[in-house]
Amino acid sequence: DSIGRFNVNVSRGQYIVRCTSMGYGSFEKVLNTQDYSEQSRFAIKLSPTDNMLDEVVVEAQKKQIEMVPGGFKFNAGNLADATSNSLELLRRIPLLTSDGSTSIQLQGKEPVVFVNGKRLLLSGQDLANYLKQISSGMIENVEVLTNPTAKYDSDGDAGILNIKLKQKSENGIFGTVSSNVSTLFGTDHNGTLNYRKGKLDLSTNYNFTYRQDRYRRDNYFVNKLLPDSNRVFRQNMVSDKYERGHSIKFSLAYAIDSSSTLSGSFWGAFYHANNPWDINSEVYDSNNNLTNRYIQNDRNPMNNKFFLYDLAYVKTFKNKSKLDIAANLSKYDNKSSNSYDRTFFDDNGQPISNPYAEDRIMETQRPYDSYSGTIDYSSKL
Repeated sequence: DSIGRFNVNVSRGQYIVRCTSMGYGSFEKVLNTQDYSEQSRFAIKLSPTDNMLDEVVVEAQKKQIEMVPGGFKFNAGNLADATSNSLELLRRIPLLTSDGSTSIQLQGKEPVVFVNGKRLLLSGQDLANYLKQISSGMIENVEVLTNPTAKYDSDGDAGILNIKLKQKSENGIFGTVSSNVSTLFGTDHNGTLNYRKGKLDLSTNYNFTYRQDRYRRDNYFVNKLLPDSNRVFRQNMVSDKYERGHSIKFSLAYAIDSSSTLSGSFWGAFYHANNPWDINSEVYDSNNNLTNRYIQNDRNPMNNKFFLYDLAYVKTFKNKSKLDIAANLSKYDNKSSNSYDRTFFDDNGQPISNPYAEDRIMETQRPYDSYSGTIDYSSKL
């Protein structure tokens, strides 16, 4: 009834009375109704219990694509484990295309690239080499902005790519190690180590990549503009190309108080590549008679260095407004050379003089130094 009294009609016999309630221990008593009297009455009392859970884990999977002002955000998720560096990951994002290993394009043009909101003053092959040094496992998400907001400069005609790297927040010491080997042949190794205690957060990351590829091509040319003695070229071309890269990053963050943080980081990357060609050619006249042979050796070594220094101060006020003061120094030293030597031989294999015999070497060095400072203040209207 309204105060909790109830009746249970049962046949005579032996029963077990069991009572349970959430948050309380259970009650159990054997009851024989064959010989029941008023004196057989008993009270039911449940004692409260404390059930302590060791851990509660709530898991939710982010959508791979989320809309943001000016474009969309691509969450790396499991795709970061399936790729070795950020350049490979970017190629799999919608609207982005690549012409091999040299550049990344958005809507047919090269976008302006930011890392954690800081612009990279690189383009073309230099940008591709830099992106190869960022392990895909470090990427949280990538913002693809085809219609950038006023937060970004107006010179991003093709759009903006903002690569956001993961930030650790757990207390203690932890790290990750990953390794990948491909039979093509290529290998990637990456390791991270993070220490966080109280207001201090220290982290470091190291990445090593290596690629090797043997390429062979056979050519047949008919050049009708040259003299009759140099009409047909049969060439065999072989290239043992490779690329190797190292990168290391150190970062420090200190929480001055609950509303302000001071952080700094250093990022150094070293990239070396060579795309040599060994060319063996035979030259025939229009009657298919061998006139001479020549051997040409092409060498294209490249050495790039990247150094980035960042310092930032962030203050969040009680009214949720935010002040961000940052300074950045970026240094790039890119060296490349292009050389070849061409030697001619007669049909007996003896060196001969030829107006097309030539030795040439061209070296290029492109140093960049970039200094920037920003002060951003944002507040909700």
